[in-house]
Amino acid sequence: MCKTCNGTGGINIDHGWHISFNPCPDTNCDFVPDDSGIKILEAKLAEMEEMKHEHVKQRVTHTTTRKERCAV
Repeated sequence: MCKTCNGTGGINIDHGWHISFNPCPDTNCDFVPDDSGIKILEAKLAEMEEMKHEHVKQRVTHTTTRKERCAV
């Protein structure tokens, strides 16, 4: 564990009216960020995009069917 940031990956600095988070200045810091949440969100986003495209296809098919009914 990094002794500079205590394994958090950065240092919180209290300026009195706000707090800022600065990355650890130690070049030997062994902090590894957890990217599992990002991977889960990317998978959900891809799933939602796929659902959106399916919904658009269904709407186009439905609209075409209505136009055909009105033409008859």
